Amino acid sequence: MFMNKVIYDSGKCTDSNFDVGGLIDRTITEVVVPAGVTSIGASAFLGCSILKKAVLPQSLLRIEDNAFNTCGLTDIVIPDSVAFMGRSVFNTCRKLKSVVLPASVKVLDINLFYYCTALETISIPKGVTTIGANCFNACKAIDNIYIPASVSAINVAAFAGTTNLKTIYTDVGNSARLRGMLTSQVITNISVNIIER
Repeated sequence: MFMNKVIYDSGKCTDSNFDVGGLIDRTITEVVVPAGVTSIGASAFLGCSILKKAVLPQSLLRIEDNAFNTCGLTDIVIPDSVAFMGRSVFNTCRKLKSVVLPASVKVLDINLFYYCTALETISIPKGVTTIGANCFNACKAIDNIYIPASVSAINVAAFAGTTNLKTIYTDVGNSARLRGMLTSQVITNISVNIIER
């Protein structure tokens, strides 16, 4: 008999790290991470392909590499407390449609949303400075995105394969600088419109 929903009891956590990679039942569809947990460990939910919902606590500070890689999440809200998200956290989450990122995150790391082919809704928060290599690569459903003036580095293939991307919104006075960062090594659709707002 398998559980569909798992609510982890903070009284049973030995420390503030939530690291269950390789131990978790891959048939879970929902997880509630308890208050008090500050870190979700590397590969914690890797391969949980039918995990549709994850509720994260306001105590969370870090989400390590590959934490939700290849999960079935459809949407997720990252708490305002999170300051670090590692590489490939949501890599190949093909059902992920919507993500809410907190202003506390400054770097969108390598492969963060790589191959999230259903991702439609995401706004990069003001304060983000770096968009890592392949961050949004193959996110074919995104047709518009906001990139704030705080972004000073957009790395190789960050938007490669975003074949539906038509419009990038940015802050007033930032379009020329942003267009300079969007070289053919960063984005394949270099005819995208950049609109200041």
